[in-house]
Amino acid sequence: MSDWPSADLESPVNPTSPAMPAGAARGAFEAFVSAADPAARADAFVSLIHATRPGGAGTWKASALTGLLDAVDAAGDARERFGAALAALLAATDATNLVACAGIPGHRGFLSEFGDRLASHLLPSPGNERDLRELAHRLYRTEHDVQAFGRLPLDLFHRVIGAFSASPPPGAWDGLRAAFADGFRLLLSRVEAEGLSPKVRARASAGPVSASPFHRIREAGDALIAVWLDGADPSDAAARFRKVSGECRKEARVIEQHLESAGVSIDIVFSLEVIDRCLTRTALMTEIMETPAGPKRSRAVHRLLFRLFLSAAEDRSLRHLIGWNMQLLGRKIVDRSSETGEHYIARNLREYRHIWVAAAGGGALTVGTAVVKTIIHTWHLPALPEGLLYGLNYAVSFLGLQHLGLILATKQPAMTAARLAGIIRDSEGEDREDRIAATAARLTSSQLAAAIANVMVVGVGAALFSWLFLAAFGRPFMREEEALETLRVMSPSTR
Repeated sequence: MSDWPSADLESPVNPTSPAMPAGAARGAFEAFVSAADPAARADAFVSLIHATRPGGAGTWKASALTGLLDAVDAAGDARERFGAALAALLAATDATNLVACAGIPGHRGFLSEFGDRLASHLLPSPGNERDLRELAHRLYRTEHDVQAFGRLPLDLFHRVIGAFSASPPPGAWDGLRAAFADGFRLLLSRVEAEGLSPKVRARASAGPVSASPFHRIREAGDALIAVWLDGADPSDAAARFRKVSGECRKEARVIEQHLESAGVSIDIVFSLEVIDRCLTRTALMTEIMETPAGPKRSRAVHRLLFRLFLSAAEDRSLRHLIGWNMQLLGRKIVDRSSETGEHYIARNLREYRHIWVAAAGGGALTVGTAVVKTIIHTWHLPALPEGLLYGLNYAVSFLGLQHLGLILATKQPAMTAARLAGIIRDSEGEDREDRIAATAARLTSSQLAAAIANVMVVGVGAALFSWLFLAAFGRPFMREEEALETLRVMSPSTR
């Protein structure tokens, strides 16, 4: 190992990796170039990448990576041995799953996916050194590791690209190019499958399947891949592919707009999310294919690798799985709330009068809800059954409110806010600000009318109920001390 610079012996290592002795980078390099089988070579490559990362407050410029690049950039034994080992690693691995599957969710239930991820955290799983997706996860297990890769300076990464490209013998990267192309095709197949599914087509623009951009994108993608694999100029094919990809995104926005009228479905929200992820990844891959060798292509490769490494780490994360499913559920709720919120915004005098009438009915229902709650309180039940009865009382009240089309001002913002957000998101053009301002003005007047009607009817209704109860039973509904205690508990001045 005379080609390895001696200044690299004390290079820091990644603190998230197992502790390594001084000269860990040199030892990992030697283990990688002398590995006897694919499993040992994959393990040594993981150790080498870990050893060349900066640790603590160190920077990439001062890391062991610069020593590795100095060793393999110059012609000599180190470069030849590293190139041969890298060629053997590439020949024994398949990148198709990393390119086409990492970060692209499949049609599995939440419980099934959660169980598999939990088991992978608790139980040892058999290694698959052939799957580059598994190897990427070993290289970058956490988001912290991926972010460290994202901070790699472009000039240093360009050196990495140059060293990794020039060191192996000719043809060593052919398998990776083929896997890159296969992954691109699989992503387009997923776009076609999701975009042409029955539920999505029911909400898409009218027309034959052959005219749908979700169908035409595969042909455009196959043409781009064929040109790129042949080594010809892919500029024209890339431009045609980008045009069809843009049409797919426009069609996805049309489907989102139709969700409100045709009904929101978790399956459709899921399909649109998958389509967006696949199109985003194919856009990154297209940039690599059409950019000539140089710093710009290295930047494009870095962006794609960062996305792939992050996706590989998220595919094992329980927190990411829960967060993503909650996001899907939240989008479904917000879209449905947006549709419901349209009924709470008056756009003309007739709808404004309806707001007053519906809010008055909501106030009358609130009086009944308060009466029932007060009666439950007078029973002096234990906390658990009392809480359950309170909850049942409110549930019945809100169901009645919804069924009868009544309005309660305190619940109105949850619906109207989603509608306003949808208008802000979907509005385009020069008059966008005017339309948003007009909607906000109508929303404010509707909200104010509902609040005034609620308060007026609750006040009058409570007084009328108390008078009727006194006339019927000869005593007030609440004793003086109970009324004073209720006022004390609910008064803001006593809190």
